[in-house]
Amino acid sequence: MNLNVVRDNIRRYGLTAGVHDLTKKAVNRLVPFRVLKTMELTMDGLDPSYLDLPQGFEGGFADLATLLAWAADPANDLDADFAREASVGAGSSAAANGGGDRCYAITRDGALASYGWYSRRPTMITEELRLHFDARYVYMYKGYTLPEHRGKRLHAIGMARALEAYAKEGTAGIVSYVESNNFASLKSCYRMGYRDLGAIVVTTVGGRTFSYESSGCKARGLRVEVVTN
Repeated sequence: MNLNVVRDNIRRYGLTAGVHDLTKKAVNRLVPFRVLKTMELTMDGLDPSYLDLPQGFEGGFADLATLLAWAADPANDLDADFAREASVGAGSSAAANGGGDRCYAITRDGALASYGWYSRRPTMITEELRLHFDARYVYMYKGYTLPEHRGKRLHAIGMARALEAYAKEGTAGIVSYVESNNFASLKSCYRMGYRDLGAIVVTTVGGRTFSYESSGCKARGLRVEVVTN
């Protein structure tokens, strides 16, 4: 266990955070153990400054043909097969009714700068875990910003603008999760206006994986399905 990391967490995020990180890592030495902090972002909680794109950038949902063109460039970290599979049934009305996933992309001069995927259906978060959530919400996953565009808040801006678009279609908000000891990501989420819902605990004992959802998660239909036991 790296004590320098522990000290750094305490210095940056406080004693409680440092102790939590230390405890979580200690438990993981015995059994696999994850605590997923679940959160929601709604238009009434969103910091509106995140809706503003930097000068020269544009944003919007990308169609499959555009995604496949971007996938041809390895620098974009976008897999063509994944884009095809995720986009099945995509389109504004189809996605709003639980069809294919949609990719919100930010571009500059037509070149991809940042993107994130949005789903209205149960979504695999690992090879053995599927996340379920209330159909009134959309789940954001698989965000990526090209290295040359990092530090411009594009990931958060894309999320905020996608939320605005979904809200106009009647969606209640975005649900997401962050590992409980990923303090930097948690801080970024809170800065945008995310609110805590609860926690999902996932552990493996005797070769079987179990999950537990707090009441706040259940209120949003958030649960983890184990698909390989």
